[in-house]
Amino acid sequence: MRPTLRVIASVLLSAPLFCPAAAQPAISETSSPPVNVDANLALTELLHAFGTRTSAPGITAALVKADGTVVAEAWGQARRESPGEPAEAMTRSSRMMSGSVGKTYFAALFMLLVEDGVLDLDARIEPVLKDRPWFATIPNASDLTLRMLLRHQSGIPEHIRMEEFQAALRAEPQKVWKPEELLAFVCGKPPLFKAGEGWSYADTNYILAGVVVEAITQRTVYDMLRERILRPLGLNDTDPNDTPRLRGLVSGYTAPNGIFPVPERVAIDETYACNPQVEWTGGGLITTSTDLAKFGAALFGGKVVSRTSLDQMLDTVSAQNRLGPGVEYGLGVIKWQREGKTYYGHSGWFPGYVTLLMHDPGTGATMAVQINTDQKVIGPAFTRLGEDILALAGNGRSP
Repeated sequence: MRPTLRVIASVLLSAPLFCPAAAQPAISETSSPPVNVDANLALTELLHAFGTRTSAPGITAALVKADGTVVAEAWGQARRESPGEPAEAMTRSSRMMSGSVGKTYFAALFMLLVEDGVLDLDARIEPVLKDRPWFATIPNASDLTLRMLLRHQSGIPEHIRMEEFQAALRAEPQKVWKPEELLAFVCGKPPLFKAGEGWSYADTNYILAGVVVEAITQRTVYDMLRERILRPLGLNDTDPNDTPRLRGLVSGYTAPNGIFPVPERVAIDETYACNPQVEWTGGGLITTSTDLAKFGAALFGGKVVSRTSLDQMLDTVSAQNRLGPGVEYGLGVIKWQREGKTYYGHSGWFPGYVTLLMHDPGTGATMAVQINTDQKVIGPAFTRLGEDILALAGNGRSP
């Protein structure tokens, strides 16, 4: 999901990118104690400079080098000082909402199901959902495929931008949403373009894709995600954000009166101010920067899906009509071209938190950074921070 409209869209999709490279060495299981004093010091200095410049409360970041070495650091506060409550330091194990970066996880999961022969990206989804009375009113319903949904080429508008959805969310901030209730906001709406003939980012695409996958598999996407990706990769600090109470969730800070019904401090005592379950397959994960960087390194290093599947994820279409020159989108992956370099990954927002995942195919390095505010940190400087962190990996790839 994304924060305020235009600003969020540019961040969510102006995220990083990846270029497939040779398989990478195994990733170290821990980043503590520091494996490289100079790299840890340089990383801390980058976080300090960014945090000081933007007045961010706290930041965590992790860099996975091509040889599997993990460098992770934290800076600032996980909770600002308030009356009767002292400030709390951010740590490398601090967990935050990762927003739309979750789309990359779900796209990878769906590709594993394609490899199993369970899903067909290019088959029309109509036969799967035709018996559900609401489906016929989805824009472009009869022509939709999973590939169109995952690549935001469905022509379905974004339900999060709709005043009806925002009003409903404010009316019932703790509501447990069924996917069909979220999709209802776009039912009967005209399509933005013919299916497959344009591009427009929408969490709604991934909500519908989740419904299709659960209908075919008769299993929950979260159970499959744990079984196929989170547990095999040892991502023990990554969980669904399917309840307001979330282990290790640090305080996040946002502007009041935004799209979501949350106060300036969005989380107290590991409890979010509204039910984040509304995000579901549009993002839907809480994680650490270290877990996220490890996931990105494994995915773009060819250790999660097959090479054929990864190539499909990296088969991108232009997103520059909304994200700017040179930005493209694949299956849950943003391809970002900046100053002659290409990156792959994703960025994410959930009120009070921003996240960035970037992979540099030139060095084989992957980084992730999370910040516990969405104020004054979103924009080119955020992605520049990601590039600066990747630069700490050096210019060479281990043989």
